[in-house]
Amino acid sequence: MQYPLPFLRNLFPIWNKWVLVVSAFLLSVFSGSSVFASMANHSLILKSDGSLHTFGNNGYGQLGDGTTTTRNTPTQILASGVSQIAAGSYHSLILKADGSLHTFGINTSG
Repeated sequence: MQYPLPFLRNLFPIWNKWVLVVSAFLLSVFSGSSVFASMANHSLILKSDGSLHTFGNNGYGQLGDGTTTTRNTPTQILASGVSQIAAGSYHSLILKADGSLHTFGINTSG
């Protein structure tokens, strides 16, 4: 496997393998997926049709569903219009096709 940042292989060998296995499984089960973003607490799935699905810990509202309810299965947040996604430890970012940026989750530093 090629690592985008080679030093990650040495710092997080077990974590990287776990993330790869889980990511591959989710992408194979969740057909039509094009992008998967994940941190230790939550995950985002951007399907090729522009829909956004999230799941995991939601203690700070990082799933973007307007609640703080933890979701164990992917839940659709937006039906279309999302072009890029990113996940932080307790926050999520989405870039919509119209160029607008939306964030969800903790806001302790800005």
